[in-house]
Amino acid sequence: MEVLFNCVQLKLGFPRNLTHEAVVYVEGVNDEATRYFKKHGVKSVKPFRTFRMNEDERYTFVGCEIKKSEVDAFNEALYEMQTQMLILGYRDYEEFCKKAFVQLGLLK
Repeated sequence: MEVLFNCVQLKLGFPRNLTHEAVVYVEGVNDEATRYFKKHGVKSVKPFRTFRMNEDERYTFVGCEIKKSEVDAFNEALYEMQTQMLILGYRDYEEFCKKAFVQLGLLK
């Protein structure tokens, strides 16, 4: 699997960080990630925050926790989603994710 550009691991110090990972991922307006999570058997995604960079933006950032035991399946689901986003009509998805994570201070 290549590098994920649509997901960043967070270091938030949640009390549950021994059993869970905190991440932010980017999806389109049609909740595409849910389909890929189901396909890959990821059941533990617990969103704690969603937001958009601006009101008319077509991408949504989702902050969530996932069980560490499902991290590999979660990453596979997001990798499949990021490879399909161009086909789904999101032509600037990769560029948007990379720039947005830098703007938000999540990547350098």
